[in-house]
Amino acid sequence: MRFLYLAITLGLALPVPHVVAGDITNKELQDRCADKTIVMGRDEKGGLVKAGEKIDGYCAGYLQASFSAFTRTTKCKNKDQSSIFLLSVYDQYRKDKEIPDTAIASETLFKAFKRIPGCN
Repeated sequence: MRFLYLAITLGLALPVPHVVAGDITNKELQDRCADKTIVMGRDEKGGLVKAGEKIDGYCAGYLQASFSAFTRTTKCKNKDQSSIFLLSVYDQYRKDKEIPDTAIASETLFKAFKRIPGCN
């Protein structure tokens, strides 16, 4: 009985690798990265105008966290890359290599980041 209780307790306490890793598909990441927030500003006359766009916070965080993990195992001269740049590297890699939507986003990102000049 103790063994069963211990097994159930450990089973509930141990994280599921898929959930912990935060693995999502390329499609899921692409959908999040397609969400943009319009940033409003004022023109010279004080009128409200569209100043630009920001990418989704989840997307930006996922890209930055993935790049941070990547730079722990790969030497990069510049470890400060903008989310916009990282997204463009990811998009270009997917386009060039025709990576499927069902592939794991983190794996695709690591391969794409190897193309960044100064990362080897």
